[in-house]
Amino acid sequence: KKEIKNLDQDFNNLIENINSIQKTFKINNNELLDNLNFIARVLNIINPLNNHLNKILGNQGSQKYLLLFQNNTELRPTGGFIGSYGILKIENGNIKELSIDDIYHLDVKVIDKLHNKVPEPLAKYLKMKEWYMRDCNWSPDFPTSAQDCLSLYYIESDDQEKIDGIIAITPTVIAELLNIIGAQEIEGIIFENENFTDDLQKAIELYYADRGDTHWTRKDIMNSLAQVIIQKIKNLKISDNAHLLELLSKNLDNKNILLYSSDQNVQKIFKNLDWSGDIKNKENEYYHPDYLMVVDSNLASSKSDQFIVRNVEYTIQEKNDNLLAQVKITYQHQGNFSWNSTKYRTYTRLLVPQGSELIKVEGSMENDQINKKGITDVYNDLNKTVFGTFIAIEPQETKSLIFEYKLPNRIKKQISENKYQIYIQKQPGIEFIPYTLKIKFDDDLKNCQSNIKNTVNEDTSDFKGEFIIYNDYFVGIKWGDNN
Repeated sequence: KKEIKNLDQDFNNLIENINSIQKTFKINNNELLDNLNFIARVLNIINPLNNHLNKILGNQGSQKYLLLFQNNTELRPTGGFIGSYGILKIENGNIKELSIDDIYHLDVKVIDKLHNKVPEPLAKYLKMKEWYMRDCNWSPDFPTSAQDCLSLYYIESDDQEKIDGIIAITPTVIAELLNIIGAQEIEGIIFENENFTDDLQKAIELYYADRGDTHWTRKDIMNSLAQVIIQKIKNLKISDNAHLLELLSKNLDNKNILLYSSDQNVQKIFKNLDWSGDIKNKENEYYHPDYLMVVDSNLASSKSDQFIVRNVEYTIQEKNDNLLAQVKITYQHQGNFSWNSTKYRTYTRLLVPQGSELIKVEGSMENDQINKKGITDVYNDLNKTVFGTFIAIEPQETKSLIFEYKLPNRIKKQISENKYQIYIQKQPGIEFIPYTLKIKFDDDLKNCQSNIKNTVNEDTSDFKGEFIIYNDYFVGIKWGDNN
């Protein structure tokens, strides 16, 4: 079907013509143009989903989606700890049902009944004997975690109705949404963009009794807030809808919203649009770029991630005909011991090109109670080699983890062609990470060019670049006379 694609082109042509007319006749009324711009942007976004849009919106039968609320102040592999979940039903383009509940209301029903295999780090560092839904997003690959979450949801809940997809969001999305619909007062608490996550956490963790709630009902306020937000969105003006569209687009790009569909065709589109949170595999038979992803998992550290500043320094050099890499992750804990902050305990995974060989790790800990060097897990997963280890950082302390490893020989091929490329994936839930890239090759890197703006030591055997990643980031460097 080409209807939406053709509409998209027609609206863009119409907007160009209206722009010309306005300039020629000096027409200042922009209301019509604003409306057309909004429609054009909607068409541009939904165009790739053309053949499946009616199904997604419930126009061919009600669609049911599992909502996962990932708290990124308590970081987990796909964005944050899942403290709450929800069910969203859409029929004929309208919300038929929306409910939100405490994830522990599911987990508590199956204590000592699951007898399933627990991911080893959760068993070791959290002493878990069963794998519950609150920890279902353990894989950094969201499609994998989504399937694990679905499996656990069906086991733990009494709901056996088919789930058509999963939508995972962080509090960042709701905070930005309040910028559009305005501050909202729920049960005597004012929620606004600034400090939204902190205010919500206080309402749930500290002041629920003041509202007459019990520990069991303390998250009901999220349901109340969600109902108000839905009503406000329904009554938005076109200009506000445009801002809403920008919000959704930005947070899909930044992975504050992740999507999974049980329909393989729709899931393929989500992946192509980079909305699926999958671990990227950029290699093929002829193309072998480097790859790096750092994945942190907060293990019983309260909401300490909001006080953690991370920096990553990646050094790569040729030595004895080998390509050696070093990743230094520095954690600065700017918090204190308080109701929402404590010692930061994280199981850190490094995803690197498959076939990489670990040389050594510095800074790892057996646990946070004894000063003994920890072991590093090494295994292959998701077409990557994974190094995983544990570290703990006290409030107001700075510590580093350093991984040294040998890259597989195929990564060297690009260097013989006077270029170096690396694809860096950012973990969802982290707003940004400063990176420093240092390379030292046998070649003289003369006439060096890169897509990194802040670079030093060019035209020598050394290269240093500094950049900040807000989402996945590709670095390309080339050098030589024929550059």
